Amino acid sequence: PALDTPFVTTQCGRIPVIPDDLDEALGSYFTARRDAHPKVDVAERGRDACSWSDARKTLMAAEAAHERYWCTFFCPEMEHPPWWPKKAKGPGGKGEGSLSAP
Repeated sequence: PALDTPFVTTQCGRIPVIPDDLDEALGSYFTARRDAHPKVDVAERGRDACSWSDARKTLMAAEAAHERYWCTFFCPEMEHPPWWPKKAKGPGGKGEGSLSAP
């Protein structure tokens, strides 16, 4: 189903800040990474982002034009959801342990 507003559920994990708008989401979670560029969709069409700044400009333009958009964000502080198997964690309580799901 099409959604007009974003949603966050603790069943999929927990993030430290639940953004109220694009500016807050970009400020909280739009962290440039050398190993990956964000995936951006505008008006249900994928856009190739050649850089993080290009992706930011694309999202801001879509917001200003009242177009529907979607983007991947990176959140290293995200907590696992309550149903996540604790045994699956690796050494030190992080990472992929021997009981991780494929």
